[in-house]
Amino acid sequence: MVHSLFDLVADGNFWFFLVAASCNGAMKVTTNSWDYLLVEDAEKSQITHIYSLVIMCGQLSALFAPISVL
Repeated sequence: MVHSLFDLVADGNFWFFLVAASCNGAMKVTTNSWDYLLVEDAEKSQITHIYSLVIMCGQLSALFAPISVL
């Protein structure tokens, strides 16, 4: 919250801030929906492994993203 207020004051443009906050809020809804669909039929013991695999893939994609520019 403090970071968002600082961005609003530092930038000085309320409308850009409003659009960015709306996009961020919409992303939170889709992220939660995807997380629940991901583990919907998984057994309780598998949930940690599923999330670990997803986090690992995300970290690897961030690692290899600069290479894709070459």
